Amino acid sequence: AKGNYFTLQNQKQPFSRLVYPLPDPRGGLGVHATIDLSGSTKFGPDVEWIDDTVTNPYDIDLNVDPNRAKSFYAAIRKYWPDLNDDNLVADYSGIRPKL
Repeated sequence: AKGNYFTLQNQKQPFSRLVYPLPDPRGGLGVHATIDLSGSTKFGPDVEWIDDTVTNPYDIDLNVDPNRAKSFYAAIRKYWPDLNDDNLVADYSGIRPKL
């Protein structure tokens, strides 16, 4: 599974602690909020299932698709309804095993 992250921009950092929502029934722990060492708020990971025919990890595109932001806004607004439109920017992704 590929997990994507978005960073908050142009809006005051809203949290002083980590936020973990209820797990996503389709897989994963839900899009949570973390604060990095620079004080920026990161949201993620989501779950993007990788085609099981991929055998070489270098064939996986680790770029974050900005179109995934729509689902991030919906998930984040469940616990932070004051998130403004256009304030999430695609950041990074990673691969984690899911059995």
